[in-house]
Amino acid sequence: MLELENVSKAFDRVEIIYDKKNPLLRKFLNSAKKDKTNLYTEDMNEILNLTADLNDSIEKSIGELQNLKYKLPNSKLIETTVEYLDRVSDYENDMPLFLKLITDSIENNHFEVRDRISDGIARVNSARFDYQSQLDKFYRENNFTKKEIDSLIGKN
Repeated sequence: MLELENVSKAFDRVEIIYDKKNPLLRKFLNSAKKDKTNLYTEDMNEILNLTADLNDSIEKSIGELQNLKYKLPNSKLIETTVEYLDRVSDYENDMPLFLKLITDSIENNHFEVRDRISDGIARVNSARFDYQSQLDKFYRENNFTKKEIDSLIGKN
């Protein structure tokens, strides 16, 4: 039962990584929690594409800011963003293993995979926090509000 509890906690961490309001992801997670044998659905590619969309959004943001020649004084924004994108990419690559862990019967030989996924999720969260901190610093240094920056990069 402890293993199942750990899996449930891992799902909760996945929900933190992605937008909780995304109906497709919510549907996927809810069905996964109810029926752990029926995860490989036609929605799977769309689920994985959420990560790619996240990457694209961040890359576009950084590209736009660089093109507009905003100053980056003593900023780790670019470096932190690259780190975040790398972590998200690592996590995306590990997602099928994570799903396999859920769908298979949980046995001792899965502990290593579970721990690897859990560590990967933690690294993504840490990298995202660092990225967000640097982004907030960037807003302040350039005297822009978050709303102004979001409008520059095409967010509503």
